[in-house]
Amino acid sequence: MTLQLDFILLPIVRQPEHDQGLIPGLLVAELPRRPARGRSDDQLFLRLTLGGNAMMEPQDQTRLLEKAAQTYYKSSGAVTGAMRKMITLLNQEILSRNLHNAGRGLQTIGYLTAGVLKPDTLYMAQSGPTHAFLATGQGGEHYYDPQLSGRGLGLARTTQVRFMQITPQAGDLILLSTQPSPAWTTDFLQSRRQIGLEALRRDLIGQIEIDPFALLIQARPGSGRLRTARPKPVALVQEQPAGPDDDEELDELTGQAPAAAAKPPKNQPQESSAGAAAASPAEKKPDESSGVQPTVEAGAAAGLAISAAAASSRRSAPVPVEQVPPPETPAQAGPPQDAPPASPQETAPDKTAPKERRLPRPDWNLSQGLSAFVRRLDRTFNSIGQALRTSVQRASPQDSAANISTSVLAFMAVAIPLVVVAIAWTVYTQRGQESIYTDYLNQAAVIASQAEGETDADTLRQIYSEALAALDRAEQDQVSDQSTALRSQIQGAYDNLEWIERLDFQPAIVGGLESGLVISRIVVMDDEMFLLDASGGRVIHAEATAQGYEVDPGFLCGPGLQNGPLVDIVPLPRSNLDPSLSEDGEAPKLLGIDANGNLLYCRSDGPPMARALPTPDSNWGRVEAMRYDSGTLYVLDPGTNAVWYYPGDGGLFNERPGFFFDETVPNLRNVIDIVVDRGDLYLLHENSEVGICVYSSLETAPTRCDDPANFTDPRPDRGVGPAIEGASFTQTQFSSPPEPSIYLLDPIARAVYHFSVRLTLQRQYRARTPLPEGDATAFVVGPNRRLFLALGDRLYVAQLP
Repeated sequence: MTLQLDFILLPIVRQPEHDQGLIPGLLVAELPRRPARGRSDDQLFLRLTLGGNAMMEPQDQTRLLEKAAQTYYKSSGAVTGAMRKMITLLNQEILSRNLHNAGRGLQTIGYLTAGVLKPDTLYMAQSGPTHAFLATGQGGEHYYDPQLSGRGLGLARTTQVRFMQITPQAGDLILLSTQPSPAWTTDFLQSRRQIGLEALRRDLIGQIEIDPFALLIQARPGSGRLRTARPKPVALVQEQPAGPDDDEELDELTGQAPAAAAKPPKNQPQESSAGAAAASPAEKKPDESSGVQPTVEAGAAAGLAISAAAASSRRSAPVPVEQVPPPETPAQAGPPQDAPPASPQETAPDKTAPKERRLPRPDWNLSQGLSAFVRRLDRTFNSIGQALRTSVQRASPQDSAANISTSVLAFMAVAIPLVVVAIAWTVYTQRGQESIYTDYLNQAAVIASQAEGETDADTLRQIYSEALAALDRAEQDQVSDQSTALRSQIQGAYDNLEWIERLDFQPAIVGGLESGLVISRIVVMDDEMFLLDASGGRVIHAEATAQGYEVDPGFLCGPGLQNGPLVDIVPLPRSNLDPSLSEDGEAPKLLGIDANGNLLYCRSDGPPMARALPTPDSNWGRVEAMRYDSGTLYVLDPGTNAVWYYPGDGGLFNERPGFFFDETVPNLRNVIDIVVDRGDLYLLHENSEVGICVYSSLETAPTRCDDPANFTDPRPDRGVGPAIEGASFTQTQFSSPPEPSIYLLDPIARAVYHFSVRLTLQRQYRARTPLPEGDATAFVVGPNRRLFLALGDRLYVAQLP
């Protein structure tokens, strides 16, 4: 018969002057009345830590965790499949929040550790760079790998998840943390498996340097339940006799206010409340097997959801009266007079007390200290030399040993061990790297094997992504024929599923660009290229050579006396330009615009010419982008919720603008880019939705907009909707016939999506070999179907099929 285990969940919390025993973002879920098939024996807990600059309200965090738990219990099938659906829901909720707040520069990132306890197995999942330390009777394990678990929730439409499966034994410990203290290691946890849970809690709190909220889990013989614990109120600890197991200082933790039972009435002293709490053992009998009081019999702390209420205000707000103060240490309260003598462990100073960890500052004199150090070093070398001389004299003829000086002998004594250590370290490193490579390669193969017989496309996508992440980690140490073959197999299956075509990108600029540039727009015309640098608002000009594009250092196009930093550029036609634009040189090839509607005509053989666009009736708000189509200039001004169009005359735009829309005007304040196709306007919103507006000059048929328009995604398990799952877009381009198309840039995936003019997905393009780190900042499909892709100050080019 398999021994059933209880898992005790103990928060590890450190706040200034308070040790609450509470942890935000923790949910021990309540089993619903009618769970899906296979879920009735599952006990779920979630540990969610939020990062970023947009904190979530406590009640919203609680609702989000409860909604995720409901998703899990309603999902049948394998545990990992149900956990993946739950994590997908969490990611979508946080991502939607981020997209809504993107215009204000606010973002929330979720770091999740989820656990499901079966009768004899614990399943765990990590999303984001979270840490899990496991200490067992056979050794320890540190589960942490950002490449396998991804960057966290809320950053993209799909998220990576790392799954683990543990067969626990009584006494095993698990420590969960997002930013663990450097002192928290598997060895540290392993060395403390035999001490009481409360003593271990104090040890961990005494070493907290980074993460103020962690979670400690211990497996104990029991009935197969998840239970939660917290430090008992101070009064209870004072009145109970000290025992051999300091776990008696632990108390139950429920989903209600922790001090609801211990809070005295307004007119009643606290001592009476504490005494009443201590004097009712029949009503509240502790679990004798663990020293931890259970919360519920079957629900495992039913509905426990400790929101971020305490944590979100921990930096400034006082601790609420309802929260239970920490147990007093022996130095604070002292043992009861009738208690037996305390053990050394019980009388040890409290490691959580800041004063006991501070060392007194000595009266230090620099010159005296240096002199003393030099004297000690000299004595040390002399002692080592004399000892080594004695050893040599015993093993060698006396006359040969006498010829060796004391300093040489001392040097040998120091150098020989260093050489031995260096050799040992080299051997250890080589073998360690080989072991890491083998482990990750095997892990990738095992993950990929789960795709056999799988028909669910979303599950296959997740499997391939996790397998490729493990393979990426393996190939950090070495690339072998075996890893290359495995990558080809996994990558091919993933690409077929996602309609990805891999391209061979090569550096496009001979010698590279100036460091620190941020290329935000690319214009390619025949054998010339123009690059807009968003960091300085200027344009870089490059010309094609046999080796690649070379930068023209004499080109001038940027901020000047009559215009500010440029925000966008467009090419000008080569013919039919007004003669006034080429009176003192060649005709301009490029048109730039600043945020205030000032135009800049740029040419290769001379300085640019600045001209101001006629001001609209509502004045300028903030120009974001412009497009030139069939002699008409279109200007996007989200600041005034407008798109203005200027009829052109030989490249000059002297007439007052027209307003593109009629009575119905879409919300343009979060539009970040536009393209125009024969009067049809495409609006790219910052949440990656696209609107299509068809212009009409007829009063009987006003301009109409479909905003947002629906994408059609023919890939398996995808469909029609206002977004492309798993993609976020920041830039768009229109491609003229013979194949009119819309291209959209996904900066995070460094991918370019190809759509028809009615937003039906055709394919997506990605690099065959990994590009350097960093998001893509600009792209263009140039002449001869060459795709240019910028990553900040690096520019690459590839040939489209």
